Amino acid sequence: MLAILCTSVAADELLDRAKRLLEKREARQAYTLLIAQESARAGEPEYDYLLGIAANDAGEAERAVFALERVLAVQPAHHLARAEIARAYLALGEREAARREFRTVREQAIPAEAKANIDRLLAGIAAADVTRIQGFIELGLGYDTNVNAATGTGQIALPALGGIIATLDPAFTKRSDSFVQLSGGLNITHRLTDAWAIIGNAAAGMRSHSDQDRFDRFNLDGSLGVRWLGDRNAVTLAGQAQSFELDHDRYRETAGLLAQWQHSFTPRQQFSLFGQFAELRYPTQGIRNADREVVGAAYGGQARFGGGWSMLASLAHENRRYGGPEPIFLATRHDRQWDATVGLSYLVRPNTTVLAQLAYTDNRSNIPINEFDRMVSTLSLRFHF
Repeated sequence: MLAILCTSVAADELLDRAKRLLEKREARQAYTLLIAQESARAGEPEYDYLLGIAANDAGEAERAVFALERVLAVQPAHHLARAEIARAYLALGEREAARREFRTVREQAIPAEAKANIDRLLAGIAAADVTRIQGFIELGLGYDTNVNAATGTGQIALPALGGIIATLDPAFTKRSDSFVQLSGGLNITHRLTDAWAIIGNAAAGMRSHSDQDRFDRFNLDGSLGVRWLGDRNAVTLAGQAQSFELDHDRYRETAGLLAQWQHSFTPRQQFSLFGQFAELRYPTQGIRNADREVVGAAYGGQARFGGGWSMLASLAHENRRYGGPEPIFLATRHDRQWDATVGLSYLVRPNTTVLAQLAYTDNRSNIPINEFDRMVSTLSLRFHF
């Protein structure tokens, strides 16, 4: 009992000392004092709230979000914590999340002065949010159990040849290899009104394999469209294009349209429904040209833990139909694909993250040669700006 009492007193002294440091505007000292005890005290609302304030004031917005999410998980009506997490989201550039949290707090029974402060912050978000540019650069290495997205079956029947059984060239069956990859991208949002915005993005990525270098690839992607935002919902209409190179030669050109609805349960949990139409053109294999229609759904979530650690997971399903019959298989291609991803990330410093990720794909098709599964594991370093 005495030991427990001593621990409680020490804990109170820790919080009291942190409060005094914050009152003296010594946020960095308060943050250093509190973060050292995170592994032992994470989950205590008063501790987490003070850590969130100290992290915010010390410029550690990501750590502030970690702490304040723990407060709101057990005390969702903690309006001061919600205002602090809105401030952290704003510092991280997550303006929609910040706007949503500030509006939630403003609707509560808070002093008029606090409402006036929130109104000023909301006006500042609106003014600064006319044009926003965000980007990333990522360097990684990994292992792919199916670098060529090929079937694992060595023999298939060919209906156009009377059902004859053909043996596939080993080069066109499932191949595994390690790789290094480099990717980057820019996202631009130009707000027209509170609800409407023009959006665009450009991205590039390359992958180089250790042994299966004939499957080295490079891609350029771009899109341009409009987005409507309403509370927790977003609707996007956009044109998309991609240029894909395989083994340093042009392989496929894609152009199409995307329509998507996304609902945010929280800033870290989203569900989406989407439809896509695309023209696939193969410069050196015209017989493979096709039009593709896709409908799908996806769910993604992220959970944040103490010490800069986060876990993420997503699940997606796509139903794809291709225009025109496959001449060898005498059928129009129809695929159903599932994608599942889990990952663990660590915030090294603001805007720098280490990410370990495992992704599984299972593609079922009425054309046997297009059926495949693959597992891709990656370890990467990502820089946000």
